[in-house]
Amino acid sequence: MDQTNYSPMEKGEAYIIYAVLFIVDRVDFLVRAPQQPPFWAPSCLFDLVNSEIPAGWGFCDTRTNAEYRIVFDLFRISHIMKYSLLVSEYVHYQGVVERDPAEVRRFMELDLPS
Repeated sequence: MDQTNYSPMEKGEAYIIYAVLFIVDRVDFLVRAPQQPPFWAPSCLFDLVNSEIPAGWGFCDTRTNAEYRIVFDLFRISHIMKYSLLVSEYVHYQGVVERDPAEVRRFMELDLPS
């Protein structure tokens, strides 16, 4: 994390949080800079302005969900809160994380706030 480049983001700008994941000792947000695909960034980079959880978000306990268990086993991501497609389709989650063009396009086509 210390060497990750978060240059698409700019200090002082506001970003919408599209998902939240909980790792052993930190929380990451799925955000998107203008004209960029979504990416995960550590919550310590942000000052939270609105702490409400959006309607329609789902919750995944990766330790008990067979499809998502791999993210716990490999990365110690224990829980994910997110828009419904990211909860219901592991292929979409994986595609967004890996920036698969088809899954990023699906993300961009969703009726999510921008």
